Amino acid sequence: MNLPTIHWPHVLACLLVAVTAVLLCFGALVTTYDAAMAVPDWPGTFGHNMFLYPLQAWLWGPWDLFLEHGHRLLGALVGVITLGMAAAVWRRETDATLRALAIAAVMLVVVQECSAGPACCWMTRPWPPHKAFSPRWIPKASAACASCTVATATS
Repeated sequence: MNLPTIHWPHVLACLLVAVTAVLLCFGALVTTYDAAMAVPDWPGTFGHNMFLYPLQAWLWGPWDLFLEHGHRLLGALVGVITLGMAAAVWRRETDATLRALAIAAVMLVVVQECSAGPACCWMTRPWPPHKAFSPRWIPKASAACASCTVATATS
């Protein structure tokens, strides 16, 4: 009996699209509930390593802490899945276009992640006066949507 082979670049690209969609929803909730400064330090969480923050304190803590810390963890997960997808594409695909798209996805995630820390530090200042016109979410949302589009293209 021949078992079907799993096309890992496609599986990881679909997973990346799904997790990115959840990440965008969490980002919208963080903005809606004004929970962006629930965790004032970055990249840690109240002095803990972000990945080692106590689960009980996160899940049963305040709602804004749940949203912000969850958003950070989902962002890290998107980064890891993007790296895995790029490695799978690089290993299994010979098409130069697919390889270039995989590298573009990694670069977009790097740009987005590099904007996350400064955005957290920048938000401690009183600018912008009205959050609806805040420019801080434009590059983050654009990079997330672009990496989602690139992931869809590689699948």
